[in-house]
Amino acid sequence: GEVGGQSWSVNDLGTTAGQAAGSGGSYHAFVSGPGGMMGGRLNVNLGALGGSNSVAYCIDDAGTVVGSSQLADGAFHAFMVTNALGAMTYMMDLNNLIPTNSGWELMVARGINASGQIVGWGMYGGHTNGFLLTPVSTPITGVSGPSTQIGGPGEVLGMGMQISGGGPLSYQWWHDGMAISGATNATYTLPGMNAANAGRYTVAARNAVGTVATASAVAAMFDMSLTYGTALMSVAAPSGTRFGIDYSDTLGANAKWQALTNFITAGPMSRILDRPLQGANARFYRAAVHP
Repeated sequence: GEVGGQSWSVNDLGTTAGQAAGSGGSYHAFVSGPGGMMGGRLNVNLGALGGSNSVAYCIDDAGTVVGSSQLADGAFHAFMVTNALGAMTYMMDLNNLIPTNSGWELMVARGINASGQIVGWGMYGGHTNGFLLTPVSTPITGVSGPSTQIGGPGEVLGMGMQISGGGPLSYQWWHDGMAISGATNATYTLPGMNAANAGRYTVAARNAVGTVATASAVAAMFDMSLTYGTALMSVAAPSGTRFGIDYSDTLGANAKWQALTNFITAGPMSRILDRPLQGANARFYRAAVHP
């Protein structure tokens, strides 16, 4: 846990940025909501760029934080974090956001203004120099979100987001509004479909200048059992999902699918009964989510 710290900056919303010391002697960049680190209800540890220590020097009203962080090799680089109090906290090395042949090594970012311009110091040509960075817009375009899917019990479903945007992108997936721990890639796999992991899955992508793109889709489970000639079908999906269930007495090219029922789910689990006519050899069912 944190045993102390200090604030270096406060914005017009009362959000503070600084550093907190840990029990092991290291310190991390920290952001706190109104009330400060001790009195605030929201404290966010911004982490580090692979090393043990980091410090936040400035925060603007948009929640963008700049500072300096230790790398795994012990050197310090200037960093930026956008939306520091939001659900996605991703520390970006400012050296990865400038041309690779610039000749600069940005080491400390000390301030950021309302226009997103960042000032600090670093090494250029073997000498210590101050720098001014002016952001260039890199919008996210060409978003193709995950598609709605239906699987049977135990089936593995994969969901993905395809996106075009300048610079590195960070991702976060949610299940019914709750962030999924470790789900920070463009794709997410649902291991073993069941009623508990059915629901709405949302993915958000963020680029270096804080632009966010989100997309969501439903993952549903369809199950069926047969008891004394009665088919019992179960659908697990978010409440309000439009479903259709069809049936056919044959499969393949000669299948003649007919609508059995169309309904809107009113809860996490819906059940449908069907009793085929006496003497029928077989009956097959399929389910689909409607827009």
